[in-house]
Parts: sequence; structure tokens; C-alpha cells
Amino acid sequence: MKQKIISLILILCIFMVCGCTEKKTDADTTTVFVHKDGSITDAIVEEFTAGYYDATELQTMTNKELTAYNQSTGDMKSAVLSQYQVTDGMAKVFIDFKTIQDYAAFNETDGYFGTIADAYEAGYDLDVTLKNIADDKTADKNALLEMGKNKILILEEHVDVITYKKILYKSANVDIINDTHARISDEAEGFAYIVLK
Repeated sequence: MKQKIISLILILCIFMVCGCTEKKTDADTTTVFVHKDGSITDAIVEEFTAGYYDATELQTMTNKELTAYNQSTGDMKSAVLSQYQVTDGMAKVFIDFKTIQDYAAFNETDGYFGTIADAYEAGYDLDVTLKNIADDKTADKNALLEMGKNKILILEEHVDVITYKKILYKSANVDIINDTHARISDEAEGFAYIVLK
């Protein structure tokens, strides 16, 4: 996964040299944006040192990775490089994924976004205790299943998460920044769970 991220970040300078239009973003750390339609934007933020890599090799490798993935899905819009920015030694790459399955497959990880009922049907372990971010009340597996129509995000990546809707419950390995912004702890192992209101 890290090889792909590094490749995508470093290709930014190539795009800037080619004269592509730069779009600004407010992400200052690697962040997963969860959208209402189920699509995912992966904002990768890493240090960038110009001249360290061969630009032609990076361009070829990155384009091959994106093209190969999209060809494997039969949809050239499964993973799209949508924004980039290189300033003050930092590179920011935004990749729009059509679904969380695309995000997970491309990054060689696991993840789910959808209803709690569908997560249970898909075999995700909901035998967890989550905490309500408003009042610290807890919800166990039975309580979660009663909220079957609520959306749940399940990730194993240590990233920030920004959701389109307020966060209701979270697992112990998730720190809340504000109502729609959470951070999955670098020190925790296993899945992180975030239930939306």
C-alpha cells in the first residue's frame, strides 16, 4: 500500500510541470472523506522532496497502477486522481473512489460503508462495544443491530475520517475531533467502527 501512496504523491510534480490546474484542499493529514452516495475520497498527505525520484519512472508506474486497477473493475472511474497540490515540501493527492470496496481493494486493506444490517449480513464482526459521543452511553451488538438502518464505517487504516453526517457512536480506537471528524488511533490494532446519526 505504501508503495502505491508514494508513487501517487510523487507523480504530483509531474502533473504540475505539465501545467495541470491545481485545486486547493484543507486536508493537512492523510484523511478519508466519506460521501453520502457511498463514494470515498482518499486524501494522501506526505512529505515530498523534489529530485529524489526519476519523474518518468514514477509517471509510468502510477499511471499503470491506476489504469490496471480500473481495467480490473471494468470501470475507468473506479479510482480517479482528482486533486493535487505540492507546497512547502508537502504533497497532497486526492483520489476519488467510486465505492469503499474500490478504496479497500486498491489500497490492499479492508473496509465497509453501508447500513449496520448489511454489515452484519456481509459477515463483519459486530460483537463490539461502541460509545455514544454525546453522552458516553454504550451500544453492544444487540443495540447496534436495532439501529440496522444507520450507516456504519469500518476501517483498519490509521487515518483521519471526515463524514457527510454527524457521528453517533465510535469504537475505543477512534478519537473524536468534532461532530463529523474523527481520527483512528495509530497505536490500535484491528477495525475501527464509526456509526453515523
